[in-house]
Amino acid sequence: MGRSPAGAKLIMAAMDDHLAAMQRQLDQTTAENRLLAMRMRQLAAGYRGLGAGGMGGGMPLSGLGGLMSGGGGGGGLSG
Repeated sequence: MGRSPAGAKLIMAAMDDHLAAMQRQLDQTTAENRLLAMRMRQLAAGYRGLGAGGMGGGMPLSGLGGLMSGGGGGGGLSG
């Protein structure tokens, strides 16, 4: 397939498509990780508030509602 110029172009187009899919997956995972980090910081702040004298910091697990309900993207790449 890759021995002709048309075959080489076809292979390059397929590789470009796979690279674009991997970049989209990386971007999505990065965004999900940022959200998870923010929720973990909220959770830690809630627990620090509990140690400072009662429930002043709010409910410590309230920031994890999306995680507990399965909110999140799919797994691997398709194709």
